[in-house]
Amino acid sequence: GRARSAVRDDVYGFSEVRVQVNAPPSAGALSISPAEGTALFTVFTISCTGWLDEHLPLSYEYMAALPSSTDSGGDDSTADESEDEGERRRRRSRSRSKITPLQQTPSATASTVLPAGVGIQIWAKVCDAHSSCAISETVAVDAAAPPAGSVGRSPEDVKSLLLDDVLTKDATAVARKVGFVARVWNDEDRAGGGVSSGVVDASGSSSSRETKEATA
Repeated sequence: GRARSAVRDDVYGFSEVRVQVNAPPSAGALSISPAEGTALFTVFTISCTGWLDEHLPLSYEYMAALPSSTDSGGDDSTADESEDEGERRRRRSRSRSKITPLQQTPSATASTVLPAGVGIQIWAKVCDAHSSCAISETVAVDAAAPPAGSVGRSPEDVKSLLLDDVLTKDATAVARKVGFVARVWNDEDRAGGGVSSGVVDASGSSSSRETKEATA
């Protein structure tokens, strides 16, 4: 930038400062495999490839937009007839979703399970060593609800689901998976017309609830 000042009517002076702006990482892509699976059981692998920046190392924060656990598919009353099914699913997911951090890591690859949802949107924030960041494209995946009763509710069942994350001492992963388990349980209870005692809420804390009888 340049600043100019007048010494007198016909004499001017100026000063100039050149500032180099740190550009964020660029030219990269994000991919997820597989494109669909089963909630809590399928391990989705997220990969960032081709990201370029002169200020290394890069770091990656993986995020997901999780559909509301009460989402029945969204309202199509405002849908554009030209929308294909993929666009319609992504619009539903954006309109009723909860942004959830998945992992923050120096690795360009991350693995995670997901709760049940259609069109779960996943993306990454890629940052260089000076915290200049770029946002990747968004990729949508589907995680079907597991068969009813397949996610056990006994302490032994829960320990089995969390064992890998406990062994790696990843407290964030443990808390995230507890929340995902809670969503599956609560969805099962809702579908069955009541809730069971000892259900864990989506924040990961336990709560004791009286079982409600299903109404006709």
